[in-house]
Amino acid sequence: MLLIALQPEWYFTQVLTWIRDHREFLNERIQPELEKAELGHVNALVGNLLCILCIGRLIWSAVQHKMCVVLVAVKS
Repeated sequence: MLLIALQPEWYFTQVLTWIRDHREFLNERIQPELEKAELGHVNALVGNLLCILCIGRLIWSAVQHKMCVVLVAVKS
């Protein structure tokens, strides 16, 4: 988590790598299954991207909170 706090650009580079590495699987394997389940309006690639970004945001919030707690502890 500290790596994300110090170098947030690393995380976004990693997200792009995950998208590239999983695009074919999501489009060729998952999307057809969504369509069979009458969920064709759901885009597997976009859904995956949103999940990855939300997880990143949660991690970033946790890191910021821990940094604030450490700063408060140091000031006390």
